[in-house]
Amino acid sequence: MSLYRGEKVLDGADFFTDSLPFYFNRVEETFDLQMHSHRFVEIVLVDEGEGFHFIDEEVVRVTKNDVFLLPAGTRHVFRPGHAGSRHPLSFTTVYLSRASCSHAWNTCPAFTS
Repeated sequence: MSLYRGEKVLDGADFFTDSLPFYFNRVEETFDLQMHSHRFVEIVLVDEGEGFHFIDEEVVRVTKNDVFLLPAGTRHVFRPGHAGSRHPLSFTTVYLSRASCSHAWNTCPAFTS
């Protein structure tokens, strides 16, 4: 199965509102999700299992407690290490809108001084 079939770009309008500029999600990865990118920042924490993270043209082995910060426009997809594993690859994602990132950047003392 190709990683690149019908590659998708996720838009923030599907996840954010003016009053909620971030989105949390817990995912148990299968082989169904296609390679995709976002128009927003994504932070991923691998909660359980092991597998692979295909990031643009790179392949990274992942295990529990790995963290990824993915800038907007980064093509990626996770894959479990084994089909039907007793220890599925699962992770928590945090999507951050451009507005929330800009606000954090502009109000954080480390970046404003």
